[in-house]
Order: sequence, then C-alpha cells, then structure tokens
Amino acid sequence: MSRIVPPRRRALALLLAFILTSLGNWTVVIASPAEDSLSLEEALHLAETRSQALQAQDAAALAARHQSHAAERLPDPMLQLSLTNVPVNGPSRFSLDEDPMTMRSVGLAQTFTRKAKRQAQSQRFKRQAEEAETGRGVRLATMRQQTAQAWFAYYYQQRLHELLLGQQRLAAEQVEALRGAYGSGQASLSAVLEAQTRAAEIGTRLHTVSAAIDSARARLVRWVGALETDQLAVPPALDQTRITAHLSDHKPDALPSLALISAQRRSALADADVARAEARADLTWSLMYNQRSEPFSDLASIGVSFPLQWNKKNRQQRQVAAKLAEADRLAAEHEEHLREHLMEVDVLLAQWRSNLKQLRDYEEKLIPLAAQRSASTLSAYRSGNTSLASVLKARLDELATATDKLNLEARTADLWSELEFLVPDDASLPMDNRAMAPGREREIQ
Repeated sequence: MSRIVPPRRRALALLLAFILTSLGNWTVVIASPAEDSLSLEEALHLAETRSQALQAQDAAALAARHQSHAAERLPDPMLQLSLTNVPVNGPSRFSLDEDPMTMRSVGLAQTFTRKAKRQAQSQRFKRQAEEAETGRGVRLATMRQQTAQAWFAYYYQQRLHELLLGQQRLAAEQVEALRGAYGSGQASLSAVLEAQTRAAEIGTRLHTVSAAIDSARARLVRWVGALETDQLAVPPALDQTRITAHLSDHKPDALPSLALISAQRRSALADADVARAEARADLTWSLMYNQRSEPFSDLASIGVSFPLQWNKKNRQQRQVAAKLAEADRLAAEHEEHLREHLMEVDVLLAQWRSNLKQLRDYEEKLIPLAAQRSASTLSAYRSGNTSLASVLKARLDELATATDKLNLEARTADLWSELEFLVPDDASLPMDNRAMAPGREREIQ
C-alpha cells in the first residue's frame, strides 16, 4: 500500500527542492546578452552619427572659414552712375543737352583696405572657426557622457528587475511555507505577516524599477534612435578610465570646457587686433567721367575720401581697450574654471575609487559570506536545527546582497561615464590649448 503524503508536506518538499537547485546560483537570474545585443561602443557611435548638435558646430566652423577666406580680399569696387545738374524749370526743363551744366556721369570707386587690416579680419574668423570646433568637442563630450549614462542605466535597471523577480519568487514561496507552518503550529502569525510585508515591498520595488527601465530606455532612444533590440552587451570594465592617464600627463586644459574658454579668449584677442587695425583709416579712390552736350567738352574727375578720426583717444582706442578687457575676463574665467574642474574631477575620482573598493568587498567578502550563510542555514534545516522560514530568509538576504552590489555597480558606472568622456578620444584639439595667464600681452597703439 502506497504512502499518502499530505499536501502541506508535499508543498514544503517542492519548496526545499527549489531552494536546493537555486542555492549558490543567484547569478542565473541575470540573462546572458544575445548576439544582436547593443554594446556601449555601438551606442556611442550611433549617438555621434545622429547628433544634429555636432553638425551645427561643423556648419558654424565651415561658415567662419569661408568668411576668413573672403575677408582677405579687397572690398568690391563701386560703379557710380548719375545725372547731374538737370534743369527742372524754364524753357529747357528736363532737357539733358541744352544746359552746359547738365552731365551724364559714370564713375568707379575702390576702397583700398590695408593688408594688415584684412589679415586681422581673416584671423578673427579663423579664431571663430576654432572656437566652433572646440565647441564641438564640448558637445561631443556631453553627448558621450549622457549616452553612456543612459546605456548603463538601462542595463542595470534590467539586471535589477531580474534580481527582484528572483526575490519575488522566493518571497512568495516563503509566504506559502510560513502559512503551512502556521497552520501546523510551527510558525507565528507575526512571521507570516512579516513575510507578506516583505513580498509586498518587493512588488512595490518592481513597479519602481519597471518605471525606471522605461525612463532609461527613453533616454537611450533619445541618443541612439529606435532600438532594434532591448538586449545590451556586457558592459566594459569599470576599474580603468582614460582621465587618470590624461591628468598624469598634465593636460587639464585639453578638457573641452576649458579649451572652449581658451578659444574664446583667442577670439577676443583677435577682435582686439581688428579694432587696432580699424584705428587706421582706409582710403577710397574714385574716378568719374562726365559727359556734356555739344559743343561743351566732357569732364573727368578723380578723388579720394577717408574718415576723419578726430577723436581716436575716446573712440578707436576705447574699442581696442574694451576687446583687451574682454580677453582678460576670459583669462580669469579660464583660471577659475580650471580650479573648479580639477576639484570636481578629484571628487569624482575619489568616489569612483571608493566604489571600486566597495565592489571588491562585495565580491571577495559580502557575497561569499551571504552564500555561506545560506548554505549553513540549509544544512541546519536538514539537521532539524532551524526552520524552513530561516532558510528562505537567508536566501532572500543573499539576493538582497546581490541587489545592493548591483546598485553600487550602477552608481560606479555613472561615475565612470563622467570621468571616461571628460576628454575626447584623441585628447587633441584644433589649436594650442595652453592656459594663458591673465594680463595684457598687447598694449594699445
């Protein structure tokens, strides 16, 4: 005659089998990336390809270079056509050939802008082009940071969701086990309620994480466009970043935001050169041929004109001084921003390094200890020295430790993204980016 196993004991046996198969394998809830998964490098490439902001900076640089080329040329000559001294009353009114003073005139005028002034204007536009190119570096760095942060957020929220699903399954099994134990008088009602509360809390966290997944996905789509897959590749190692090597080479001014201020200062100095060149007036030569009616002879005129700069001290030289003061302002701002950026980088590096140490503690101590505690509790349960609820609680604690590590890794990835993309890949810029100390290198002439 076969032995009939009570339903409650059958449920506990199945639960124990579930625990045995899952013990020590908490990472199985993390899905392996598919072959068509989106890697971080691919996401960065897509974001750069799609970026309209980068195209705008390229167009601005191209426009400035076209203007630089045009500024090197003389202004266009002026063709002058006129009717002079046409009578408007009397017997010869509106006649063009009766009054000896009436003339039909054709002339040509040309302003001869000095070469030094044209070169100064051309150089100013070149500086503006360099400023636009440096601004592109700022946009590129920001785009890469935000793309990487969106990619990591999507990746880790997906992983967190999978871990929480594992916790939810175990929490539900714990509730069922405690209900059975409570029915047989082996557990208290408070233990059942505590397990139900924990299960409800995990369900609430799942709702929060689901919303975070949707939000992270929307952020990633903003940069890379429509996603062909929701699977992401394995993330890069977070224990190395290019910024550490970059700072060790003493090139803090190659940070795009600081390089932009340096480029703006060079533009201001170029504006000062233009203002200084404008202080010397240009000459405009003109030639006029005047045709009169018979028997009067035709006439020719030649002339020169130039502005009367009668108050250069309070006009032209003031303009030069204003441009030099603007350059001094940008030099001071550069120094202040340099100090601020170095402080921010030091803070980010300190937190990043601290997180790496904590991650090592999780991998070398906390997670192995949590696994050992689960195994020890299970062994005690087999020996009849603890309850099944204790086994489930130890297993939940193990998954909670894995969840804490995952959250810490996500925060570390966010810091890594800020540090890794502070500097362009080649760490080079289209001009000399050495910091310029405040002061007037150029005196007013």
